[in-house]
Amino acid sequence: MPDAEDRRAHAMERARELGERAVDLTDRLAHLEAGESPNAADVKRARQAAQFSAALVRCGTGMFIVENDAHALVRRRASLAHEMAHVLWEHEFTTVLVNGDGCRAVAPAVEAEADRLGGELLIPFKAALAAARREWSDEEVAAAFEVSVPYARMRMNLSGARKVASRQRAARSRA
Repeated sequence: MPDAEDRRAHAMERARELGERAVDLTDRLAHLEAGESPNAADVKRARQAAQFSAALVRCGTGMFIVENDAHALVRRRASLAHEMAHVLWEHEFTTVLVNGDGCRAVAPAVEAEADRLGGELLIPFKAALAAARREWSDEEVAAAFEVSVPYARMRMNLSGARKVASRQRAARSRA
């Protein structure tokens, strides 16, 4: 099975064959971090790359997800879960993918809905509740579910799992 580098090289080659301009963000950012003297366009692209996480793109009757492989794996997992949530909700996309600053431009309510379902895909409520009952720290939850510590904290708080577990412990102690 080809590894990530082989897949990236194949994708870049395929884009060139199709006459598309392809930019490998990982390579570009590595050159900039190594102190290579960038031009203004490179700086703008690097800033946009850092802001861009992932996007759902229509292609004929289907769609695909474009993701930023320059980000940490935990962020990429969260981004992909968020985009998959858009698919599962069958959200309609009537706005542009990115604005002039390289950021997504979609309705906040739609994004919030995708955030909630994306969180459920990565850390389901029952799993969050089990972790809360075991009194796992945010770090333990993050490691167990392969998400960032801030994402684990957000999911544990928004799911209400810790509050439910705390109330269950209090009810047992009163009984």
